Amino acid sequence: MTFNLLFILTFTLLSYAYLVWGFKNLQREDMQVVATIPVRKPTGSEQWEGINFTWYGVLIANAMVISIALFFILAVGADISLSASAKIITAILAVSMPSSKIIAQVVEKKSSTFTTGGASFAGFLMAPVVIFIVNEIFGGYTNRTVPVMTVLAAMAITYCTGEGLGRLACISFGCCYGKPLNACSPFVQQIFSRFNFVFTGKTKKISYANGWDGLKIIPIQGITSVINLTTAGFGMFLYVNSHFTAAFLTTLIFSQGWRILSEFVRSDYRGGQKFSCYQIMCVLSILFAVIISCITVEPVLVRIDTYAGIRVFTELPAVMFLQIVWICTAIYLGKSKVTASRILLFVREDKI
Repeated sequence: MTFNLLFILTFTLLSYAYLVWGFKNLQREDMQVVATIPVRKPTGSEQWEGINFTWYGVLIANAMVISIALFFILAVGADISLSASAKIITAILAVSMPSSKIIAQVVEKKSSTFTTGGASFAGFLMAPVVIFIVNEIFGGYTNRTVPVMTVLAAMAITYCTGEGLGRLACISFGCCYGKPLNACSPFVQQIFSRFNFVFTGKTKKISYANGWDGLKIIPIQGITSVINLTTAGFGMFLYVNSHFTAAFLTTLIFSQGWRILSEFVRSDYRGGQKFSCYQIMCVLSILFAVIISCITVEPVLVRIDTYAGIRVFTELPAVMFLQIVWICTAIYLGKSKVTASRILLFVREDKI
């Protein structure tokens, strides 16, 4: 138990330190594009046309890998095999990754955008089905079934973690932004007089969508990060004490409830309705969580061993799985479709 609490504390403090770095640096113009690759040179031109790969993709990939690693630690720590955990995560990713783009296209009517809210909604709806399939297909071979509520609790905790860390990508890209302070009441301006975001760069979404670069903005992405990571930490505490249903309900209700409230403070386009489709998805997710909790049997008390979970990363398959997820996510979400680049290559005469 002592190691479990030490793990939770260490993980939470390191996550907060990562957030502080992001809050301080990612608003800058130079923290949007991480690399540019020249791909073609138009006839008669000295410049190459390039493809931009963004910090958005890198930061989402970081959040994805950290949250999946946490899922493995929690699941294996509850005596769920790494093989079963990897199958469940792979199936969820196969649904949620495409959904992040498809749902955003349907709601926002834009071809080059993504939504974590839509991805998580699709993932949560599919989770019980995926667990059932894993139990039916693979349980017969191993004579072991996966406890539904234990896995759902671990997934809800890791979702909060991924959502908290992933909001740094929104800061880098300049999306999911709040209202300008100069458009708020004096009371709100006083609250955020010291803690606010100021985005720079004409390629940030907040700039080309609203022209608000250089203005003080309510740091809704930062608030969301802190709330979700704090919720994840509390959920982990419940989890390691075998309160799986409480961990599942607490993390999901708090995260989705905050998403509903935060939408009223955001200014980026999320459809034309006052109560957005994403808020409706959050309400449905909460109802879904309550229903699932009522019809699912609470697992028996088990001793959670996070140290055993951490040891899985001494095995090559676990490490390779995370590497593959990071690379695929960084490429899939990092390749920019809304920005382009021109590159001039030349020889430095002073270095010959």
